Amino acid sequence: MELTAKERITRARIDLQLKAPFFGYLVLHLNLIEIEGLETCAIDKNANLYYDPDFINALYEEEILGVLAHEIWHVITEDFDRQNNRVQSLWNIATDIINNEMIISNGFDLPDIALMPRSHEIEIGGYKIENINEKIAEQIYDEIEQNIPKTSSNSWDIHIYQGGEERIADKIKSGEIALPSEIGKDWKQILSEATTYAKMKNNTPIGLDRYIDNILFPKLNWKQILRKYLISIIPMDMSYTFPSKASIVSECWGQSYYLPSVVDVEGVDVIVSIDTSGSISKEELTEFISELISLGKSFEAINIVVLICDTKIYEVYEFKNSNINKIKNIVIRGGGGTSHKPVYNWIKNNKPNAKLLLNFTDGFTEFPSQSNSLERKLETIWLLSENSISKDKIPFGKVIKM
Repeated sequence: MELTAKERITRARIDLQLKAPFFGYLVLHLNLIEIEGLETCAIDKNANLYYDPDFINALYEEEILGVLAHEIWHVITEDFDRQNNRVQSLWNIATDIINNEMIISNGFDLPDIALMPRSHEIEIGGYKIENINEKIAEQIYDEIEQNIPKTSSNSWDIHIYQGGEERIADKIKSGEIALPSEIGKDWKQILSEATTYAKMKNNTPIGLDRYIDNILFPKLNWKQILRKYLISIIPMDMSYTFPSKASIVSECWGQSYYLPSVVDVEGVDVIVSIDTSGSISKEELTEFISELISLGKSFEAINIVVLICDTKIYEVYEFKNSNINKIKNIVIRGGGGTSHKPVYNWIKNNKPNAKLLLNFTDGFTEFPSQSNSLERKLETIWLLSENSISKDKIPFGKVIKM
């Protein structure tokens, strides 16, 4: 019995669980919407995948896998929000080139009409774009705009930006198709979950780290950098006890397919020291406290211990997800010189198994020696205020500038 286009997509989603679990996890978040006469596929920022059944049925099985991976990657890399004021047609080409570099590098096939880099390069309108594996879409766009601004190369699929695509918009307006009510997913969290899942399967995509750093976070502010470090540092596990709500792939052939949910490992201590020596502004402190509250809500299982200090520890506060808003009530004391030696001594005596230390400071401080075992094993992030010492003066740890 010949499968319908939707059944072929369903089977492809299941196949991806075995062949490419990273993408297999991601494509579960696609909302499938069939539209006859569309002639291709279309994707929007909310992962609504519109497809023409005739287009899907004309593809080989391996090409369907590649198409699904290609479309969800547009969503994960936030291509729709990164367009800004760029020419849409050129931005579509740039993002397709970058995305297809990722897809092809990981062994996927795509329809022949796709813009497919070979050996990390592609020629368009007589101009060769090289070293694609070292670039991001913004760089590819600049090359296209400067060298082939009137290129006639087209994206093989439709990228739906604000305002929509006319044929699809008309069907939505008439009620012929209904969109899922769920929008605004946390794609950074979903990416983190997919990465964890792929690592469990020992099947992580080629080049994933570069794409996370250079594509998903092309221009990071200090909050995004801090979150990225936390995602990499704080351990998570996958559990089938409570399957992911989005993970029921199919009930075809008498079976349902599930993915595990992501579970934070409980009891992770994150120590935060706040330098009260006087050079950190009230505005910076308020912004930092607000971000701490947001982080506490995002990572439910962590314990946040706040140390108020200058040359000694004045106050110690401990917060969990359930009372994280109480951070706003901490009392700031101190105002003299600064030393971070007491911070490390306090951790050694009270929280020796802490996972992370976040020092909010101007950097004009007495640093502990890294000869001690605690300083060597404890992951340290220095968040420097605006009026701080230069980053290269920090002797160890990761450094983020506000």
